[in-house]
Formats: sequence, C-alpha cells, structure tokens
Amino acid sequence: MAIKITDVTLRVGKKITASIFADTKAEVVDNLTIGDDVLDYGSNAVTADGDVGLFDSDGTWHWLGE
Repeated sequence: MAIKITDVTLRVGKKITASIFADTKAEVVDNLTIGDDVLDYGSNAVTADGDVGLFDSDGTWHWLGE
C-alpha cells in the first residue's frame, strides 16, 4: 500500500483537505488516515491508472466516470 500526500490546502487540527496519489482505488478508503492526519471532505485522489476521486461531505469517495 502506497499513498502519498502531494498537496495540503487546509489543515484544521488533525483533519486535512489534501490531494493524494495512490497506487490503486482500493487503497483510497472512507476515513482515510495518513500518519496522524485524517482526510477531510474536499480532498481528491489520483491513482497510478489515472482514476480521479473526490471526497464529499458525507464521507464517501466519488470516482469520475463511474
């Protein structure tokens, strides 16, 4: 499993709004924690296959094209 934070746009305590890179969509789960940080809504993800996901305020990922 490999997830990398590529940019942080907002930090409130341990919650971050960030852009991440992951090897696969399966690695990008709801309530994703990276180190001590928890991804907050407004975050986005890109995978090695070019999949793009957006994290919404109800705590779920939405993948473009699905």
